[in-house]
Amino acid sequence: MKHLCTVILIALGYASSVSAAEELFENSRFEQGNLRNWTVEGKAFAAGPSEKGIVPTEDGTHSVEKKLGVNFKSRPELYRQPALSGCGSTWFANSYHPVILNRATGSLTSIPFVLRNDYLSFDLAGGRAACAGMLAVNLIAGDKIVRQALPKGEAFTRCTFDVRDLKGQEVQIRIDDQQVFHGGWIAAGSFAGVDQPAADWVIDGKNPIIRRVAENRQFTCDRRYLNLPATRGFPDDAVKLVVDGRVVQEICMSVCDEKDAQFWQFIDLALWKGKDATLTMDGWSDSPDPLAGVALDDHIRGLENLYDEKFRPQFHFTPIQGWNNDVNGAVYYDGEYHLFYQYDPSRSGNIGRNMHWGHAVSKDLFHWEHLPIALGVDPERGQNYSGSAVVDLNNDAGFQQGDEKTIIAFYTRRKPYTFLTYDFDVHSSDQCMAYSTDRGRTWTHVDKPLLPGIIARNRDPKVFYHEESGQWVMVIVGDRCYDFYRSKNLTDWKRQSHVATISDCPDIFRLFVDGNPAKPKWVLASGHGNCTIGDFDGEKFVPESQTRVVFGDFHAPQTFHNAPDDGKRRVQMSWLRFSPPGMPFRQMISLPIELTLRSSDDGGTCLFANPAREIENLRTENRAFPDAELSEGPMKLDGLSWELTDTEMTVELNGARQLQLSIWGQDATYDVQSATLALGKAKARVEPIDGALKLRLLVDRSVIVICANDGKALLMNGMLPDRNRPALECSATGGAAVVKNIKTHKLKSVW
Repeated sequence: MKHLCTVILIALGYASSVSAAEELFENSRFEQGNLRNWTVEGKAFAAGPSEKGIVPTEDGTHSVEKKLGVNFKSRPELYRQPALSGCGSTWFANSYHPVILNRATGSLTSIPFVLRNDYLSFDLAGGRAACAGMLAVNLIAGDKIVRQALPKGEAFTRCTFDVRDLKGQEVQIRIDDQQVFHGGWIAAGSFAGVDQPAADWVIDGKNPIIRRVAENRQFTCDRRYLNLPATRGFPDDAVKLVVDGRVVQEICMSVCDEKDAQFWQFIDLALWKGKDATLTMDGWSDSPDPLAGVALDDHIRGLENLYDEKFRPQFHFTPIQGWNNDVNGAVYYDGEYHLFYQYDPSRSGNIGRNMHWGHAVSKDLFHWEHLPIALGVDPERGQNYSGSAVVDLNNDAGFQQGDEKTIIAFYTRRKPYTFLTYDFDVHSSDQCMAYSTDRGRTWTHVDKPLLPGIIARNRDPKVFYHEESGQWVMVIVGDRCYDFYRSKNLTDWKRQSHVATISDCPDIFRLFVDGNPAKPKWVLASGHGNCTIGDFDGEKFVPESQTRVVFGDFHAPQTFHNAPDDGKRRVQMSWLRFSPPGMPFRQMISLPIELTLRSSDDGGTCLFANPAREIENLRTENRAFPDAELSEGPMKLDGLSWELTDTEMTVELNGARQLQLSIWGQDATYDVQSATLALGKAKARVEPIDGALKLRLLVDRSVIVICANDGKALLMNGMLPDRNRPALECSATGGAAVVKNIKTHKLKSVW
């Protein structure tokens, strides 16, 4: 009886609050079960109001057909809508579509009405909001958002707009769903006018949570850097630098007040020294004046001891700060190697969250000059995923201006915010281009895709010129294959053939066997480092043999297009997946490696990998050490304190079963019976030559590279050196192994 009375009292209280609410306009609560006095744009909300959550019965998103890894069958809970109970009215607006589910986008806008009450209340629920404002209830006055509510979860929450300052004005309600990935739905109902706040969550004019465009800030580029206070939050503020009427930098980040800065984002102004510039910010910053903390400096704020931090590599490339992954667009033009890479400058450290193209140039593959971001992110255009770059020597694309040849970047564009948690979708896997007419310093995007997405996996375009056929070739990831396309003008592409694979990030290049132009072969490399040697006629790749020569925790290797010695060697760099602790950067780029093809004793062809010969220019001092018989005990280079070294030695095995190495405490082994060389997780089969193993060890502050038998295998691994251990220890189990010809070269820092 007690419980029954409680229920009655609660019901009476609820009825009293409902009766106190006033209708805003006819059907403001969707009480008619239709959308009378509401206007639909797009497919969201088009099915009309709901009485409960919609249960999908079919895969209207075609996620299985599109071969999404996370699809309607494998993860149905990501495509569903909950039961949605708790709305004060019977009917509510629902953007979840009965056919295309949470992928529907659009808006639902009410007729104009006059605010008669002090407060406007409603019930609100929504899916996994990834960016502020993509799912929202907006109050519009004079074409301007004056109040905004964002869903707090999948259960209905009672919300209230404090509209006392707007009372008597004509307004409209607009419910937005612009979120096209999982959780992309919003539900709202029970819109009514009340004279008292109907919820703990009250939104007023002082904190309206509305999308804002900060006022432009104008300045002269009379310092090297523009520093912007930033947080590691979601990068939904689009910052743009405009010089001479043109956007020259685009960065998506999270802008904040100076006092709240977790780090400082920066724009290198060196290219525009002395010019007048305008900085704009369009986004969701909580700061009342997001550009107030921006400062011009001759240094990057918040970075101490830059380039000489404890674990920053000294001859491996690293970004100044932020996250990097895949190598992109490796190309050579007029004395400069251009290195582009997947780059998240927001320091959020999440792959796929905020992909720009970082950029650096070098004349010798080791001394790199950081340039401003090449391909920036614009929330409307989308992000720039992996790809390649070429020099358009004959102006086939028609972009050239003046004497400088055009550098063209090809990349996978992912549309706004479709990338955050789950895999590629067809509609976010377009192959696109951007070009530079000023030696890669500034870039122009071509809006129209070259190849619109066909399946979800389409990505990572590798473009190169095939001389014999006089055609440009593009290789992209297809349906468990690499698809080959051809073009005369770099714009119109036609599919020619495919090669089966399950990898990503393709690279393909020609090498001359033993350096002989009369003996060309083609190498097709995968993102995992596997290589296939074969022939290519401009249309079809014919595989002959498979091999692997580089080992370690790396991915997405790419070689430099148009580089010197093309055909005799090919220089490759890759994403090295190691993050030393306490550093402002995450991940790094591998040592430049030169690949060559040599004839094998059995009449075949072997791929070799060695550190690029340019590293020898970093040598400053040399020390030779006497031969050491390991049967008498370990060899230790105790007196060697150099932290950057290039050491060469030969080990005569003489019946040893295993060879053990320790480099500043990092272990490596060679098992004689299985002929396996191991460094961390990297393992490679290396047969002794005349009973001996030739080793070359390159040691950076947080990276080790081992090259065996003049390039038969190259292993790389991150490390944290133990300076209390010897620079090198070598011992053997069984036999009478001897270490000979030991020579160490001290290397200088490239910084």
